[in-house]
Amino acid sequence: MAQNLIKINYDGEKCAGLYLVDEDFGGKEITKALAPQGRGTFKIVLRQTVLIEGKGKVTSKKTFTKRGTTFLKAIQSVIAERDIHKQGIIDEVKGTTAKRKAEAVKEFVTVDELWEQYYEFRTTSATQGKRQKKWIIKYSVNGKPTGGTAYIMQSAYNGLIKPHIGKKAVMQIKKKDIEDLINKLVNKQGYSPRYVKGVIDILKPMIEWFYDREEIDKRNPAANVSLQFDNKRTVEVAFEDMQKLYKTMLTYKDIKYRNVFIWLASGRRVGEVLSLHTDNIKSDYFTVTAENNKAGVDMIYKISKLMKKAVPKNGYVHTGVKDSSLQLSKASVDRHWRNIKRDSGLFELHIHDLRHLLATELKNGGLPLELRSWVLGHKVAGITGRYERDTREQADLKALAVEFFMLKMLSKISKETKWDDFKNS
Repeated sequence: MAQNLIKINYDGEKCAGLYLVDEDFGGKEITKALAPQGRGTFKIVLRQTVLIEGKGKVTSKKTFTKRGTTFLKAIQSVIAERDIHKQGIIDEVKGTTAKRKAEAVKEFVTVDELWEQYYEFRTTSATQGKRQKKWIIKYSVNGKPTGGTAYIMQSAYNGLIKPHIGKKAVMQIKKKDIEDLINKLVNKQGYSPRYVKGVIDILKPMIEWFYDREEIDKRNPAANVSLQFDNKRTVEVAFEDMQKLYKTMLTYKDIKYRNVFIWLASGRRVGEVLSLHTDNIKSDYFTVTAENNKAGVDMIYKISKLMKKAVPKNGYVHTGVKDSSLQLSKASVDRHWRNIKRDSGLFELHIHDLRHLLATELKNGGLPLELRSWVLGHKVAGITGRYERDTREQADLKALAVEFFMLKMLSKISKETKWDDFKNS
């Protein structure tokens, strides 16, 4: 059965010899006004006639399939390949070796363009094994992801990759480019190695997906890039310096970020705080859902008076600066954290170290391991089952432990005060 070829005549584009394969289109020509809207898969046929010395005119037809893109970008991509295809005709007729497919691709697929296609794949396709699981979009407003894995990955891409190598051709990316980017983010821009690991977590599977799709036989430049960091690093801060740090956080000039630091002071992870939605709050308690914590089960915590000031009527508790329907980005929190470090004189402190400081001081204050684990949201051998029955009674006890810590930081009780004495007073 012959294909139904529709001539493409898109204003402003060099569409000579381009045809859309569409069995449902009724007309003979597709213009800008009639062009398909939105993203999709388009089959475009390129017909070319080449005059070759000693051979005469040679006519060739090739079909291109463009997935996960707009109609305009699809035809622009085929137009960009026209000269390459023409040379391929000449090479084939003359018996020369055809251009490698990878060489043709590298001239027009940038990292930004690939990200758009990959994002579409990860948010719409079924699970493709452990490394290509579907990304979840939460609280979508006007088509924008405002939560879930999709939002986290988009934010990481926009902050870590797009400004640096977004315009670079994928086929030109080398291992050294990725290593240089990581070193720049860590050493010059002050990001933590754990956060910068997002560069590898995005680029490695994305490039692998691209190579598989295009049948490119080439080593993935992100495959052997690794980051060295110690998640069990020891944090040593003098008690007086800790007090200065927490007082700096609680009096920070920017109220939006001061509220974030107040929540972080309670021992919550950054991701737990930024993903918190009013749907997870009931009365004076909030739940960190299983998908947003490392323990993998819902955990209940009490909202202190200071924390309560930041809670809106609906939406995310900590909203974006420009768009209040989005959650606040970690990149913006990191920028203000650098101000906190500067003002308190603790330049080497990571934001995650707030949890280590809390854990250390609670241990020094005599809190049992079980309660310290509850406060931090850890799973500990022998008491894991307790998390399955997390109650408001436990949340009250966790809140009291945090209050015990904060009163010490604010010099309201003595450094030497022990937990049992405080609890029974």
